[in-house]
Amino acid sequence: MPEPKFRSRDPQLATAKRHRRPTDRRRQDYRSKRRWFRGDDFTYDEATERLVCPAGQRLYRCGHDHITAQGYRATSYRAPKTACLTCELRDRCLQHPESGNPRQVRVFHGRVTETLTSRMKDKIDTPTGRQIYSRRLGIVEPVFGNLRAQKGMNRSTLRGRAKVDTQWKLYCLVHNLQKIARHGRPIR
Repeated sequence: MPEPKFRSRDPQLATAKRHRRPTDRRRQDYRSKRRWFRGDDFTYDEATERLVCPAGQRLYRCGHDHITAQGYRATSYRAPKTACLTCELRDRCLQHPESGNPRQVRVFHGRVTETLTSRMKDKIDTPTGRQIYSRRLGIVEPVFGNLRAQKGMNRSTLRGRAKVDTQWKLYCLVHNLQKIARHGRPIR
């Protein structure tokens, strides 16, 4: 399973700023300042078990121990509609202040279940895993690059699992035939 942030977690590259592309530096320069309140700006009141917004309004709990699609356990809070309608900080709190919707905040409590990606990250972050995973860059990735750039397999032109599977196998067959033709077949 591919891990796109493999290099960003590599301890050897943690201080290597020279690997950053020039477009990344420009993007950081023009990054807009934070405009809206985040979940960190809300405080939790233990006595009433409610969140308090920066304007002092109390948000009530509307969902407890909700599990998100990514496997995180969260508690949802929502402000009363009447509290948000007349709030002075409405422009900094809501992305669409013209709508009549109140503010909603989720507080995350950690991961409930292990996902395949998290298990892969744990496996890759070991020294042996790094060594094995780095070989993937020279063995598997060139095949995908060839299929995409040389053969034009940017996306499937068919619909349905069986048809897409057949199309994928045909592209792989062409790739393998070209490898055999280029390197020749061993004589026995």
